[in-house]
Amino acid sequence: MASTFDLSVTIAGAGNVGSFLALELFKSGCTIKQVYSRTEKHAAELAAQVNSVAITDPKKIDLKTGLIILALPDKVIVDFCKRIADVCAGGTGGQNPVIASTAGSVALAELSGIYPDAGVLYPLQTFTRYTNPEPSVIPFCIEGSNFRVEQLLGSTAKRITNDVRFITSGQRLIIHLAAVFACNFTNHMIALSDRIIEKANLDLSILMPLINETFSRLRDNKPFDVQTGPAVRNDLNTISKHTDLLEGIDEIALKALYTIISDNIALMHNNKE
Repeated sequence: MASTFDLSVTIAGAGNVGSFLALELFKSGCTIKQVYSRTEKHAAELAAQVNSVAITDPKKIDLKTGLIILALPDKVIVDFCKRIADVCAGGTGGQNPVIASTAGSVALAELSGIYPDAGVLYPLQTFTRYTNPEPSVIPFCIEGSNFRVEQLLGSTAKRITNDVRFITSGQRLIIHLAAVFACNFTNHMIALSDRIIEKANLDLSILMPLINETFSRLRDNKPFDVQTGPAVRNDLNTISKHTDLLEGIDEIALKALYTIISDNIALMHNNKE
């Protein structure tokens, strides 16, 4: 996967995504020139792992870097891009670095309207300090304001993964929405399952074989085709028992959620024709 071209990178953001990209690019042979974070401790900790320099002021970003990756919260990316554009405008000439956002919900136009050599390097994966996903299978969604940006981001992504895709901003927003359902909402449902199972003085381990089977069968089947449960069977008696139980254990909000989801499953499967 690793490319042979030399690349220097500055990482803006020392959180889960920034740390993943910094470490993987460093392992691939990239020079991590700087690590930016508003928190000096976080910048210093990550910089130490990738033989880099920690900074806390965007004005100190070295314009000789080839790529600035914005691994920041979506809500601050546009403003940070403006700050980098101001730094570049006040530079001493030469080719400006490429700026790439890692955000799922920020359109390329929001960046390219501020800075001409802008792009998106979006790894479609969930990152936490508790897990280490296999890098080579992570889809990287690439988009660039021009050919040079796209080529650079594509080559950069190939240092990490075997799955590089050129995706438009509109497609990426839909992917991000779908990912929230597939990952964030699913994890929340399991967290609720954990809370419910504790009511019986049990722990989540009793559900793990069921959870594992739920996900493993998706490798070869469409989710719609393998849906099970009382809602798809129109088992109103069981649904009533469940909602009564949720009310009885003082989970009124979950009763409403259970009803909404059950109704939605039934609606999808009643309209399958």
